Amino acid sequence: RDRLYRPNNQYFIQNIDFKAEMKESINDFYLQSDILDATLTGNTRLNELDSAIVDHLDHYIQLPEYMISDKDFTFDFNLVMKKSEFFTDFLLDGLQEFQLDKCQLHYNDKDDILTAEIHIPKLQYEGIQLTDLNLDFDTKADSAIADLQLSELNFNSISIDKIGVRSLFEMDHAKMTFYSKDEFDSLKYQLIYNILLKDSLYHIS
Repeated sequence: RDRLYRPNNQYFIQNIDFKAEMKESINDFYLQSDILDATLTGNTRLNELDSAIVDHLDHYIQLPEYMISDKDFTFDFNLVMKKSEFFTDFLLDGLQEFQLDKCQLHYNDKDDILTAEIHIPKLQYEGIQLTDLNLDFDTKADSAIADLQLSELNFNSISIDKIGVRSLFEMDHAKMTFYSKDEFDSLKYQLIYNILLKDSLYHIS
């Protein structure tokens, strides 16, 4: 039984099961505890996850060459959080509530594929409260789709129900749609931005 300390706070970890297997081309990382479970499989190590994401962003945002890796990353990552109080009470100041129901990522650098599913039932940070937040990403070499859906947003005395943002990125065009729905899931309003790439400049319409 391990104990973590913080000023005026402490946290007990009942059990931790950690396994890591390093092969010539594939790594397997497995962590199980009473706080969270996590698995990572592929040729990507934990400290390389950010480099893999940066490599994929280069398809849509021109980045300096020194930021791009020559490695063809591939990985499957899965995270399940069991005890949210570890994050709210121990790790982050101002974070009052945080629940993570699903966090799954798949990446294949050679085929330029990145998919992600993230579901956060509740998040409350200082004056902001989010309920039932869903993030979905499906990106390829020539296109990317990102969806954000939120059942409820509360900020101080302001409350907004059922809002979302859908983004579509292609090689020379991008489209962003902001929308809101009523209690019957009928569209109340939407705002659409079309972004065109012409002569290396973006034009919004």
